[in-house]
This record gives sequence, structure tokens and C-alpha cells, in this order.
Amino acid sequence: MIASDKLCLSPYLDRLNYFYGQMLGVRDFQTEQDYFREKIKLHNRCLHGFGVVCGLEVKFKEFHREPDKTCWPIVTIGCGLALDADGNELIVREPLCVDLRRCLSKKDQEALAKENLDKPITCYLSLRFRETPLEPIRPVALEACGDSKTCHFGKLRDSVCCSATLAEPADDYVCDPCCAPGQANAASDDSCCHGDGPPILLASITFTRDGNVKEVDNRLRVLLGQHATKIVGVNWVHGGNYHPEQADLLLQHGLRIRFSRPVREATLQPGVVDVLLYMGGGSISGDVKHLTGKLKAEKDKTEKVIGLIYDFEKKKRERLDPGDRIHVIFRSAFVLDACCRPIDGLHVGGWVPRMEEAEKYVDHPPAPVHIPDDCVKRVGPFANWASGTGAAGGNFESWFYVSESPDQGQKT
Repeated sequence: MIASDKLCLSPYLDRLNYFYGQMLGVRDFQTEQDYFREKIKLHNRCLHGFGVVCGLEVKFKEFHREPDKTCWPIVTIGCGLALDADGNELIVREPLCVDLRRCLSKKDQEALAKENLDKPITCYLSLRFRETPLEPIRPVALEACGDSKTCHFGKLRDSVCCSATLAEPADDYVCDPCCAPGQANAASDDSCCHGDGPPILLASITFTRDGNVKEVDNRLRVLLGQHATKIVGVNWVHGGNYHPEQADLLLQHGLRIRFSRPVREATLQPGVVDVLLYMGGGSISGDVKHLTGKLKAEKDKTEKVIGLIYDFEKKKRERLDPGDRIHVIFRSAFVLDACCRPIDGLHVGGWVPRMEEAEKYVDHPPAPVHIPDDCVKRVGPFANWASGTGAAGGNFESWFYVSESPDQGQKT
């Protein structure tokens, strides 16, 4: 890991040096606490990063009807654990019941008051660390400076609070977790959540104020340890059977690979992608041909490279026959993301999904690959399946077949 000068944002780690006859005061005991707390936070931030460790599933519970007859959803956050970008541990020990309206800022609430009741609204719900004071007591003696407070809190509990916003959160991914600011999706000062740490996004809730929940999407969250750039979609079905005309149409539009985060265009060099044709039908069987094409970068509206296209020249496309197999090899270790780290591209289980927009290229494509339920539970029910094992690099390989009896897929 490259050292960062922003690591100095962490406070000095001073600890007490005990000796016989030493006079200890409030400041000394506070220093003793801060030493261990800051070391734990530094460890969490720099060695683990930030994100949801487990649980914290957001579910719709019911609607709360206001006097003006508008409805606001109440959701629950399940038990679980997360680490925020400051290294704080966010622990939910029992389900939290959250009224979304109370979590919105006054500015967002005023903006919604002007919208139609039947217009879909999307709120982004986050969790933040907060210290909750407990056990108010009176001091038996005043400080020498003459502190006028008559009541103090004897304890502080590490707790959490919730914030919500209408603004779509920005990608708060940072290359160096030691200096992660965690400013994206921060709660407004006038929300009910006056937390002491940066927010951790949990889910988006889409609803209408006339009492209809469209969707609760838990897949937006960042899971701890899954910050590496991965392959999240291709425009074919791995292992699928395509009719010769379907396969030719797929190659005509080019084979596409989509990334979870932008990559560096300069690293998309010739040789990164190879497409091989294993001939198994017609008059020739057993031969292997390299399907030549040009590698192009797929960019979003901000000109960031979010994928690649392997474009085949029409004149050089091979005739495809039933029994042929198309084998795609993407050397993901050679492609670097914005942090100069290789893509975590190993095609685990062959379960990288087909992109939804890929259906416009081929009518009735093969049915999507089914991921076993027990595997979904192990990886996490809130994450879309992607490539990778947590270790950067590795080749991405996939293939599909040409067949007279293609899979009976349907458009969704």
C-alpha cells in the first residue's frame, strides 16, 4: 500500500505513563480511553476499509398516514455490523424501526411537498455512528475553574442513528482507506441524525405518498472487503446455446464486458482479449481459429471507461455452424482501475450475469444462468453476483455454444 500524507489526520496516540504518587484527573482518564479507541479505529480503517460486514437488511414494515392523508413508509433495519470510513463500529443489536420522513432534512421534505402524490420517490437510507449519553449524575465536587454544570452523564454508549436523503449518493470509493473521508451521502444538519461519523449507505426505498412501495433495494450497499473493481456483466449467457443466426448477430454487435468501477483506458491494450472459435460442426471439426477484432472502450456520460467492446469486422466474421463453441479470454490482471490495481476478474462459478440491455441484440436469448440458493446465501443476498475472489488479478474466461436447438430464453 502506498503511504499517504493524509494519515496524519489520525490524532497522536498518547498513553499514560504511570508512577507512584501520580495525580490523575478527568483529562488523564479520557486520554487513556482515546488511546485504545483511536488505535482500534485506525486498525479498522487501514486494514479492513469500510462497508457492511453482515446483516443490516432493510425491509418495508408499514405506512404511516399523516393528517394531510399523505403516507410515509416505515422500514426496519435488521441486526448486523458495519464499519464506517472513520473506523467506527456500527452495531445494531436488535431491529431498528425507522420513519423515513423523520430521517429526511427539512429541505428534502419541503421539496417533496411540491411533488404529486402518485409520483415515485426514492430515498437513500444510511446508518451513522453516534455516542448516546447515559446515566445523568451530579458531581460531588466542582472543578477548580468553577464549572457551573449541575448534571453530567456518567456513561457514553456507542450507538447508531439513521439518515435519509433524496440525492443519489456519489461513489465514495477511495484508493487509500486510511484517509477515507466518507463525505458522500452525508446527513444534513437539520435531520434527526446528528451522528459523529460518516454514513454507511444501506438501501434505497422507492415509494409513492399515496401508499405504494415500489422497491426496497439492498444491493446499493458497499460490502466490507469487496472494494476491488470486478466484472459485473457481459452481453452473452455463459455456457448458453445460441442458434447460428443468434450467435452471428451477437458477434455483429460485439462482445461486451462491464466493470463495477471505471478503469484506465490506456491499459486496454491489444492482446488483453482473445476470442477463439472451436469448430465442432459442419465439414470441419477440431480446428481452432482466432477471431480477430478491435478492442474499444465503452464510456459513460462523463467519459469514464466502464466497460470494453470486442468489435468484429463484418468481412472477417467466421461462418458459425451448430457444434461450434466461442471461447472468450479476458486477461483482467493487465487492466487497471483508477487506483492502479488489477481487476479482480476470476469468473467464479461462471455466474457473472448477462447485462439487461444485451437482450436488445438477440431475440429470445438463452435463459440466464441460475445461481444455487446456498451460494447466494454464502455470498450475501444483497449483492449482485460478480467476478473475483477478493484477490486482484486472474483471467476471466467464458464461452457459449452454437446449436440448432438453442436454449428457450425469454425477454424479461
